[in-house]
Amino acid sequence: MSWEVVDSERPIDKGEKVSILRHIHERAVPAPASQSLEIVLQTEEILAINKPAGLPTQDDVNGSNSLLSMVRDQVGGGGQRRPFYCHRLDKDVSGLIIMARGGSLTRRIMTKIQQRKVRKYYLARVMGNFPGEGAKVVSTKPLKWDNPNRKACVGGEKYALTRFFRLTYDAISDTSVVLCAPYTGRRHQLRMHLSDLGYPIANDTLYGGTLPATTIPIYVDDTDQTLRKMVRQEHRDWCRRCQWFADVLDGKQDNPNVETGIWLHSLRYEILDDPPVVMQTSLPPWTDGLNIQVPPFEDLVKQMADDVETYVPPGQDLIADEE
Repeated sequence: MSWEVVDSERPIDKGEKVSILRHIHERAVPAPASQSLEIVLQTEEILAINKPAGLPTQDDVNGSNSLLSMVRDQVGGGGQRRPFYCHRLDKDVSGLIIMARGGSLTRRIMTKIQQRKVRKYYLARVMGNFPGEGAKVVSTKPLKWDNPNRKACVGGEKYALTRFFRLTYDAISDTSVVLCAPYTGRRHQLRMHLSDLGYPIANDTLYGGTLPATTIPIYVDDTDQTLRKMVRQEHRDWCRRCQWFADVLDGKQDNPNVETGIWLHSLRYEILDDPPVVMQTSLPPWTDGLNIQVPPFEDLVKQMADDVETYVPPGQDLIADEE
């Protein structure tokens, strides 16, 4: 079979095959500082990755610049060994995300998460002096999804339970670092519960944060001019985006910035198997200089032991989750 390039207006004859080549510019994402992803845990079955903030979890129509593609490129694996992610992590959120090799194991871990057989801990840096150093603050507000505004809001029938522990308060920035332990996994649960308590994530403007988002220039070339070489190689004269891209690298156009994410970090997951599987990342960069002391997790588990009986109204359906 031979192929020929034809005009878009040429009629297609019966029996002919058509192949369409797409020319796309992949979305810009913050690159990991080391140019490779931090692998927290790697076994024959499970991968735990420390996802950078600003990096989407999966591919979309704008290409494969995503965590999933980067993991597959970095660790390999195909067919039944191909990694799949087991839960969601918003693009703007950093931290631990679990992947499993193969569809059946992925479904098993997803079921454990949905049935609350996985403990989850997050860190958030919020506005103001969060109450109760070392003490537990609980939010039980039900949540619903506001699709037109792409955010969660209080109300509806989906019960949500989150426990918070203040770790430190920084008077200079008037921000606190809070350890968050969600029992349910509603969409944007931590962001909405913190906002509802009056302590939104400090740079999360969608939920009331007022500190400016951290940004970096989108296009930064290296000393070997790798980016320029790639642009020249893939340049299409008819593509305005190609010309704009070349002008940015040549200094003829301003280099736009990309936001690097909000101050919310997935810190630790515990799969309650026998024995348990514990995964924990390093602290995120926005905690630098704040003297964070995370209490022993065994103590936190004891403090949360009776929460479901204490805070969850009888008859609430807590099995169906959204992770």
